[in-house]
Amino acid sequence: MRLATQLWQPSKTGPVAPSRVPEPSAEAQEASWRFYMDAAEASFHLRQDDEAMRYVSRAAEIAGELGRTDPCLAESLNALAVMHSKAGNQATAEKLLRKAATIYEQCYGPTHPDLGTVLYNLAGVAKLEHNFDAAAGWCERSLAIAESVHGPKRPEVALVLDLLGEIYLALSRRPAALFALRRALAIKEAVLGRDDWNTAITLGRLGEFYLTGGRYNEAEPLLRRALAIKARILGHENPTLAKDLKRLAYAYSAQHKFYEAEPLFANALGMLKHALGSKHPEIVPALRDLAKTYREQARFSETKRLLEVSIAILEKAAGPNYCDTEVALEFYSEILRVMNLDAERPAKRSGAAISGQLSAVSYQPIHHQRSAIDHALAGATQRSAISRQLSAIPRSAIHHPACLS
Repeated sequence: MRLATQLWQPSKTGPVAPSRVPEPSAEAQEASWRFYMDAAEASFHLRQDDEAMRYVSRAAEIAGELGRTDPCLAESLNALAVMHSKAGNQATAEKLLRKAATIYEQCYGPTHPDLGTVLYNLAGVAKLEHNFDAAAGWCERSLAIAESVHGPKRPEVALVLDLLGEIYLALSRRPAALFALRRALAIKEAVLGRDDWNTAITLGRLGEFYLTGGRYNEAEPLLRRALAIKARILGHENPTLAKDLKRLAYAYSAQHKFYEAEPLFANALGMLKHALGSKHPEIVPALRDLAKTYREQARFSETKRLLEVSIAILEKAAGPNYCDTEVALEFYSEILRVMNLDAERPAKRSGAAISGQLSAVSYQPIHHQRSAIDHALAGATQRSAISRQLSAIPRSAIHHPACLS
């Protein structure tokens, strides 16, 4: 092979005018758009939210070049709205979703499944903004589309029914909420199976419905099933089970089944302490729940110890005049009166003292939690609770975090 001895020669015909760079074709733009959307989805599932936001924003820019009424733009706006909602920017998310809904309706008409998805997300955003009337309207439209496209007994319909049930509950439309949640559960059990993760989600929501209505004996088996399914899928040591443990424990406590409630509250506390640390303010509600359970069993010394830890954490984090600190002090004073002790403010403790005292609390270590959970789920033999010696203190409300799919 001969090697070139001269790489460049001046043109004999004079300078050549620079060629104009051709505009990318619509197909190339759409391929570029799809690349950024796929990258955004991958980053989203990897919990790389900043990267996902950057990719989906670029995809929206490319889609805008394709046309202001292009379905690609609507899909990008929907994805961008989900990211903004996750970041807490609900007003921005709502504007983006409204634009996406308008585009889809112009392109496909009022019954397209992509429009139904955007309306579902709009309902979720409105719920987070506590605009429940608007949320109900959008969710009802989404349900009608899902039923017409997929049929009345499909998981896509059950997903919308789950959200609609929560919205109706927030509007105090309890009969409608119960109907929606029962229908969602029936669909999921028939199509996905009784032990599916999605079935557990609806079991938990229906159980919370009964809890908030004071129907504790009906809530108990539903919450027990939800916990069993999640524990099997996630493992018994997963800290996200803390909420499910506490919900079932509330159902037991409300029925005076304090012996059954105690290990669940204790294990929830153990999980939170393991995940957050022994001095984190977010473990205080779990400390208080366990303290109430001890109090109902007349175990006042253990109640006193937990309250002292709670007060020390709250005073260190928020100060002695913080409302939760004052509530804890009032509870502490009641326990001292029952124990015939002087109602004095507990002495301040160092961080090491808090950790040392909390380590003495009789919750199960992480690697022993499975047996305690299984024991509770199997329905331990009920014991008669010791006579209550204090008036009941109202329990914390159970919150319903909204999920935006």
